[in-house]
Amino acid sequence: MSFTSTSSKAARNYDGKIRKKSKKQLESQNFQRQMETLFEKLNRMAKRFGADFYLHSRRNGRQKIYTSYKDLSWPVGLEDMVVSQQLPSPFLRLANLIKANCYPLPVIMTPASFEADKAEEGKKEA
Repeated sequence: MSFTSTSSKAARNYDGKIRKKSKKQLESQNFQRQMETLFEKLNRMAKRFGADFYLHSRRNGRQKIYTSYKDLSWPVGLEDMVVSQQLPSPFLRLANLIKANCYPLPVIMTPASFEADKAEEGKKEA
């Protein structure tokens, strides 16, 4: 008997009995779905706007990579991508980019960037 899913929260065992998926299994399934959706959206944006995208995710030791660029030589390291000269620090800091005369300055997003945006929106509404 094949292992088939009857719903998103239940599955059949090999003996035909229905069992519920664990919280960990549901979380993993949700992560996989969201990653596939994200890859599909990046692919559509790359085709529609002619932009190049590179996304590298790592979760539980497994890695997934999406690239819209056909050549595997891209992307290069951040330092090489942003400036052609060696930066004084291994990390890309705004001060280092200004010293290196790299314009326009790249927009580097981190989770803290989104938290700051939400805090600013809250202040505007008040």
